[in-house]
Amino acid sequence: MANRDNIWTNKDGLNVGFGTRDVDTNAAAVVVAGDSQVRRVVMKVVGTEVGTAPTAGQLENSATIPAGAFVLSCKLYVDTQFTGAGAEFVAGGYGDTDDPNGFVTATEGAVANLTADAVITGAGAYITSTLADDITVGVLSDTAFTAGSGTMVIEYLVPAN
Repeated sequence: MANRDNIWTNKDGLNVGFGTRDVDTNAAAVVVAGDSQVRRVVMKVVGTEVGTAPTAGQLENSATIPAGAFVLSCKLYVDTQFTGAGAEFVAGGYGDTDDPNGFVTATEGAVANLTADAVITGAGAYITSTLADDITVGVLSDTAFTAGSGTMVIEYLVPAN
């Protein structure tokens, strides 16, 4: 879990943090704005920490989008160009059914597209669809990058109660 002022573990083993929280890289957080039905998953992506699969810690601390949510969009805002051995960046969901490129596919996330100040619009299978299962957001690459950073923003509508 990210660094917090205080952490309490309940009897089910759930870590509950109190106080300020440091930014986790490659682990998403859900942002809620007012009474809107639209939620945003925001993930700071650091290329040197993107591996061939999300780590258990990254998935444990990442946001989960609930089953029944309708995914509106996914954008990766590149701050620093992704470089190095990695040929592609993909973003997807992990849960009962994994789809590693459900948000950003290898074609969209090709390293040639990951230049400074680029905005990558994801068109994976989750975009403009209703999720059948809960999914946890994760990122991966074919091999590790030596540099690069950005912010990924996924927007979705919460499922009806």
